[in-house]
This record gives sequence, structure tokens and C-alpha cells, in this order.
Amino acid sequence: MNRIYINSKITIDKYILRYIYGLIPLIMYGIYKNGILLYNLNLINFLEIFKILYLLIISLIIYTIYCLIFKKKIKLNLEVLNILIIPLFMPPSVNILIYTITLFIGLILNHYLSKVLKYNNTTFMILFILLFLIIFKNYNYLNLAEATKSYSFSFLDLLFGRNTAGIASSSIIIGLLLIIYFSIFTIYKKEITLSSIISFILLIGLLNNFNIVNILNGNAILSLILIAPDMLSTPIKRNKKIIYGIIIGLLSAIFTQYIDIYCGSIISILLISIIYNLIRKIDKLK
Repeated sequence: MNRIYINSKITIDKYILRYIYGLIPLIMYGIYKNGILLYNLNLINFLEIFKILYLLIISLIIYTIYCLIFKKKIKLNLEVLNILIIPLFMPPSVNILIYTITLFIGLILNHYLSKVLKYNNTTFMILFILLFLIIFKNYNYLNLAEATKSYSFSFLDLLFGRNTAGIASSSIIIGLLLIIYFSIFTIYKKEITLSSIISFILLIGLLNNFNIVNILNGNAILSLILIAPDMLSTPIKRNKKIIYGIIIGLLSAIFTQYIDIYCGSIISILLISIIYNLIRKIDKLK
């Protein structure tokens, strides 16, 4: 299929390339926050500054190997976006060897599971990798500076990304700019993003007396921007997209509050995508 006919006739290739261009500012900020700043504090060596780039390169190499084994060809498709988004949400301390092995195993599992039921593949892969990071005691979203010092950031600090999150998923202001960029230049499902962010902020605010630190959760908000509006596993009709987003936002608030502040929203996106596509599958069987 060369085109996706959803509010636009933009080709898949152009959509993917434009989306990738949008990720560059997040990647650059990740290098700055979890690389350059730590290097200036003598907490990491020079090569460690570019850890996010290593993860991205490894992801593309693993995906290429996976394609050659299971698809016998390499093609620019929506799966490439999943592969490039995954590293952004990894903990800054992620072990590269564990990441490499679990990414490959996760791709194989996803290959077979997705034949049975559609769901948000990106969240499945992220959570699969995080599970093994937990098992091997490598699950820690604090970078070395955050782990050794006590910070008291202002509202603008948190908004621009000086908060604890994935290696390149902390800058909320960049995320908000991406909504505008994606809405103009791609076939982005902004209804899901906007409705999920609004419902998330309202509920997480009520649960925490509108504590700004809890509301400005970079990992949660960036996951609602980059992962929730998945092209293949989400509704097409506008009203359904809004309802879908609201449910994800509310569940994300609950999960980040009571399960895990860093990946609660990612869990909710996966769960709702499974439920939605399971309901669709049942309806088709009737």
C-alpha cells in the first residue's frame, strides 16, 4: 500500500520522513540533557554523550536484521517509526547490551503476536525491554546528576525538559511544538493526542492537588504525543478518536499515580489499544 487515505493523500514515505525530521529536536535535547550536561559535571566520558544516537543506530541495525530474516526485504514503513521512537523512552542508564538483545527478541514476539491481534506495537516493545531492565536491576530513569543531587526546578525548567524522563522524552515544550508540526505536515491523529493530554492533566491534577511536578510529566505527555496516536491501531472517525484519547488520558493519570510514574501512560496506551482492537475483531466475527 503506497498511500494512507486518512484526511490526506500524503504518501507513507513522505509521512515517515517528515515524522523522523520532527524527532530530531527531541534527540538533540536528549544529547544535551543526558549527555553534555553530565559530561560538563564529569559524570560521564565523552563517548557517553551520544548514547541516544547509539541506541538509534542499534535499533535500525536490529530492525534491518529482523527484516532480512522474516520479510526477506528492507522497506521504509510505519514499523520504522516504532523502532526510532522506542529509544527515546529508554532510561538514561539503559544497558546497551540488554537493550540490543531484548529489542531483537521483542521484535520476533511482536511479529507473531501482531498476526493474532492489532495493538500499539511501540508500547509493547518499550514495556518488553523495560521488563528485562527491571529483572537485571537496570531500571532507573534518574540520570547521574539527578541521582546524586537534589534539584528544585521552576515551572519553565520542567516545561522545557529539566525533569526526570526517558533519555530523549523530557521536553514538553518541544512535544507541544511537534503537535503543531505533525498536524500541518503529516497525517497525524491530533484528536487522540489533544483529548488524552487534556484528560490526563485534569485527572492527575485532581489526584495531586494540581502539583506542577506531577502534571508536567515528560514521559507521560510525550508518550501521548508520539505513541498514543498510532496510525494502525487507533480509530479513524473523529468522535471515536476523541473518546479513545480521553480514555487513554484518564487511565494514564491513574497508572502514573498508582503503578509507575514513568511508564504508567505507556501501559495504558497498550492496554486500551488491545481492548479497542479486540472489540473490533469481535464485531467483525458477528
